[in-house]
Amino acid sequence: MKNLLIYLILISSFIFINDVYSGIKNEKVFLKYCVPGIKINFNPFRQITQGKELAIFSPLMKSMISKSNSSEGIIDKFHFDPINSIFTGHVSDYARFNDGTPVTVYDVVFSIVEGFKYRPLGHQLTLKDEKGYKHKKWYESKSIRFLNSNKFSIQFKKSSKNIQKLLLNALESGSMVNRIWPVKLKKLNFDLPNRVTYNDVPFRYKVFKENNITYFNVGNSYIRITNETPCRDPDLTYYPDYDRVSTDQYEFRHGYTHPAMVFMLINPKKISSIDKRKAIGSWFRWAFSSLSPPYGFTSSKAFFLETEPGWVNNLEWSTLKTNIPSELKIVIDVPTSRFIIKSFNNRYGKNFKIINRDNLKDNDFDVEILMTRIDRGHVPFLNHILRWNNLSKLISYDKNLHSILKKFESNAATINPLERKYLYRFQKIASESFVLVPLGRRKGYAFSRRNSPVVLTIDKFGDLSFVLRSIVKESL
Repeated sequence: MKNLLIYLILISSFIFINDVYSGIKNEKVFLKYCVPGIKINFNPFRQITQGKELAIFSPLMKSMISKSNSSEGIIDKFHFDPINSIFTGHVSDYARFNDGTPVTVYDVVFSIVEGFKYRPLGHQLTLKDEKGYKHKKWYESKSIRFLNSNKFSIQFKKSSKNIQKLLLNALESGSMVNRIWPVKLKKLNFDLPNRVTYNDVPFRYKVFKENNITYFNVGNSYIRITNETPCRDPDLTYYPDYDRVSTDQYEFRHGYTHPAMVFMLINPKKISSIDKRKAIGSWFRWAFSSLSPPYGFTSSKAFFLETEPGWVNNLEWSTLKTNIPSELKIVIDVPTSRFIIKSFNNRYGKNFKIINRDNLKDNDFDVEILMTRIDRGHVPFLNHILRWNNLSKLISYDKNLHSILKKFESNAATINPLERKYLYRFQKIASESFVLVPLGRRKGYAFSRRNSPVVLTIDKFGDLSFVLRSIVKESL
């Protein structure tokens, strides 16, 4: 009897301990993912104006085509006919929107055709039957065919020598400024939505809202997206506030995403002297290499690196501390640059005034600091820079520079390797005119708090992902 009692006590203790352990193991963990200053907007039918938006889209959105695992993409099979410029795709049977509704072939086709209108390379990805494309009856276009309930084809104009590369730049995992994703159609005669909710798009994780806060579920963790500026004590962050994040509390994971090019436009309308532009450009290059925060920026010798199309031996832009005006009006599209400009003023007694582009009249500024993504070693911004902020009007003051950029626009020279000769010419013309001046590269690091059960990783294709720490450890 005594032995039986001891046995029952041991069994009860084991069950109790196991229940406690299971409770701890399955306990929900709440984490904070911070992308400072970004407004969360899941509508793809608009221009992506801030690079920081990609820190939301890249880890959360399912790619149209997944390079790592075809079954994870919205389109699981595809083919491109280069002779007729026809893209044929098959929508996966497993593709679902966040609310569980299947992604249809109509959702995918409309989102591709309409989405390209809002992307930098979109003007080179237009339907062959563009005039027949009417928004209300888009499905009647002769360029669009629905082959069965999952299969479709789209025929494009031959506007470039390599339409396939342009398409994959937008559809594959790792795509950045040209990324598009499907939206759930309410009906075929579709009016563009003023607001796309989180249930209308496909995510890699389950996403939901509670008390007006957006969460997504990874394992037992519920990760809250916040846009507070500056980030306060985040568990995971991308595009961190470099002068505030304590790296002792965080660790880097898998390097960085596709870097971005930081460059400047010296307004030729306001500063007509080439010598003055060279002085300003050289001084800014020196200042950016000397005063940049410890993470996220690396000065560069020229527009292109040795590993990229367009690299020219023995062409190096000057980096000199020269005499420049004490007052300049500067437009800034790169947050890190504000830190540098303020350092200019404090250290060297300058009175550089930072102005908001929205308040500009008749391009009344001296310098603009700009940034753009670099995808897979290419620099696609050169294909569409003349469409930025009415820059075409300013760059037209330098006819040679304007002419070569028009060439990029028509030939996608930074995507198609056959057009490298134009990249060489661009480097030479730009270095002589000093209207567009390279400053360096910015890398977007992923930070994860030490011991966080989920870490923010960057895969070999440049996509951000949230991965359980246990899985990451096993793979290291």
